[in-house]
Amino acid sequence: MADEFKNLARFGFAGIEFPVDGYTVKGSGRQHVHTYAHVHGGDPEKLGRNLYEVECSACFYKNSPQTAEDLWPNRLKSLRSLFEVQTTDWLVIPTVGRLKAFATNWDQEFVARILNGEKTKFRFLEDKAEAFTIDGIVNVQTSSVKSAAQALVTKTQALNDQAASAFVADKNILDGIQDAANSIFAVRDQVALGGLLFEERVAMLAQLCAEAVQTVKFFEDPSNWASLDATKDLWAAAVQLRGETAASYHVAQPGSAGQPHSGAGTAVQFGYYIVQAASMTIGEIATAVYGDTTRAIELLQLNAIEDAFSIPRNTQLRYVLDQDIAA
Repeated sequence: MADEFKNLARFGFAGIEFPVDGYTVKGSGRQHVHTYAHVHGGDPEKLGRNLYEVECSACFYKNSPQTAEDLWPNRLKSLRSLFEVQTTDWLVIPTVGRLKAFATNWDQEFVARILNGEKTKFRFLEDKAEAFTIDGIVNVQTSSVKSAAQALVTKTQALNDQAASAFVADKNILDGIQDAANSIFAVRDQVALGGLLFEERVAMLAQLCAEAVQTVKFFEDPSNWASLDATKDLWAAAVQLRGETAASYHVAQPGSAGQPHSGAGTAVQFGYYIVQAASMTIGEIATAVYGDTTRAIELLQLNAIEDAFSIPRNTQLRYVLDQDIAA
């Protein structure tokens, strides 16, 4: 085998490797040509690509050189069991990458003069529906958002090496994910700003990851599966962290208008303030809640405020409830 191919991954499905005589990967794009009377040619409309189709020919021969001992009949039987229930799993294509797919046809050919195995032909169809669901996340190897975010930076370094303008939008999305992850680490270091602020930023990170998985064109190339996996790992870590955070905090519902209402929690307590005047500044609200303006920035961090110098009547603001205020 040529040096260019000797280090490639072996062809396989659902983690089951098998030798192939050859394979074909069929890709195509959907389009519709609009034609007009008395106008030469037409106006093509691009409608996106079709699902990839893969066909491979393999020989499941027992005790043949460079093949596994259980290749026939055990591995062939395991594959057939997966095919029969239309299992979707990773299909590894050595010169392309890997993609989620399921088998549409599987042919076995027994030849009487060959008594140690069978020839096969498998056909696979890409299953894009499952690739973008949280249940489809596989191989989550990271235990924290921080390590997952670092892995994503490493895996998407290829974007920084691409000069094509087509990747600018993708890079902006991934940079936004990294900024969201960094904001979580910053908030976590401020114990007084825990609770809802932390949970909301984790939820935002999870939402950004979900959006990236569905919209980033860079991920549509099967050769970039490592970057896609890293994004899904971060997505899963964010979802898990959000669940743990929600279980750790109890936040009370808003109280009566104009009155702070306390909420008891295991790590932090929150109160709510509803603006009664025609408009107030963030400094005036901080003074009303805490007695001075020193924590006005904290109120801005905890609430989505369009104009800090003109907050309209009936605006509800969340704030950290100190123990002395609670008393």
